[in-house]
Amino acid sequence: MDKCTDSIGRKKLVNMLKSIPFEQFVFSNYFEKEASKRHNVTKEKLKEIYPQFGKIVEVTIRYSKEGNKYCFVYRMNKNLSYYLIFRLDRNPKELFNAYFYRGDVIKRIGKKYFGSFFKQ
Repeated sequence: MDKCTDSIGRKKLVNMLKSIPFEQFVFSNYFEKEASKRHNVTKEKLKEIYPQFGKIVEVTIRYSKEGNKYCFVYRMNKNLSYYLIFRLDRNPKELFNAYFYRGDVIKRIGKKYFGSFFKQ
């Protein structure tokens, strides 16, 4: 289950991400074999998106036995967002997965966490 971070936790995680140059991430086997083909997000595109920290609108944590997955949602514009999922507890740090979403990610996040109470 995903855990939504509060604004303080989100800020700490974004600051942690800022401190890691993109080149220091290794790509997971999942990304190399499955995700990049299925989600059609290239390493070059990720390198372009990654430093745009001001566009991060949400951070969630998914706990797992293999290590926590930190999902950073970058809202590029009203109808295009990217989900970059990292394993920041590993050494070296790992980019686990990445995919894009076409649509209003703010509405999507609201529905996921607030259900029918969310209106925009």
